[in-house]
Amino acid sequence: MDIDPETYNLDPSKIEAAITNRTKAIIPVHFAGQACDMDRIMEIAGKYNLFVGEDAAHAHGGEYKGRKLGSIGHAGSFSFQSSKNLNSGEGGLVVTSDEKLYNMMNSLRNVGRVKEDNGMNIIMRDVTTGSHSSRQHYFPGS
Repeated sequence: MDIDPETYNLDPSKIEAAITNRTKAIIPVHFAGQACDMDRIMEIAGKYNLFVGEDAAHAHGGEYKGRKLGSIGHAGSFSFQSSKNLNSGEGGLVVTSDEKLYNMMNSLRNVGRVKEDNGMNIIMRDVTTGSHSSRQHYFPGS
């Protein structure tokens, strides 16, 4: 599917033509801090009962109509790889407000184990974590 040449983001007018009986999700990529048209994307996803997973790796702290990017779809992903606008060399995270999805992702990141607590599986080195933490103030509310 092609992009909108004005924003370099997913062109919502082309989504429905690309949906088949095998389509399970729409993954809008908020590129260079510019938000995709999430109202239209969520409307289409609802019509076809599709999952929306926002790729907000290039949009840390960005907003769409007062809502933080990555928090509008069913899940939002963020990358801290060195080419991203908030980086620490490696790592990433996924956010969701769906408890069932959270529990499934929590189990998957912990090799299928189900835990009752909110423990973490952190692999980042101390220097990477310190580097990331020192720049977090540039993105208030994130």
